[in-house]
Amino acid sequence: MKNPSAGRIYMKVSKIMTRSAGYCGPGDSLAAAVSIMWRYDCGFVPVVEDEMVAGVITDRDIAIAAGGRHLPASQIRVSEVSTREAVTCLASDEVEKALKKMKKHRIRRLAVVDRDGALEGVVSIADVLFASRNKKKLRKKVLSTLRAVSEPQPIVLSEVG
Repeated sequence: MKNPSAGRIYMKVSKIMTRSAGYCGPGDSLAAAVSIMWRYDCGFVPVVEDEMVAGVITDRDIAIAAGGRHLPASQIRVSEVSTREAVTCLASDEVEKALKKMKKHRIRRLAVVDRDGALEGVVSIADVLFASRNKKKLRKKVLSTLRAVSEPQPIVLSEVG
């Protein structure tokens, strides 16, 4: 009989997450979000409203919005382009669980929240990669997740009526 926990790597998100993550509000401008990304050297910022994670915004979201709207970043609100439902994890979650969420949702970063949904930090696939130096099984899981996240998706065109 196989042991269901065989091959599991036990490491908590709390051990590798970034606790001092920057965040913005839905009413902030894209310019403010870019400033936070610059200050924290990241490409992902949780959007916090009423102390809860209400979404996320990425550098890609900002680039596409700013390029497509022909407006200065200071005139576009975060709420207009941010992802409304953030994929999150808990600091007490196993890293494997966080990787599974990244793989399923094809994302590289998660907001880390407490049980009430308040921001505690951020964990990225890079954080997991750096923590997996001496853990061959974890490195394999990181590679599998990166493959899934990076695999091109078919483009589905729809007619706008």
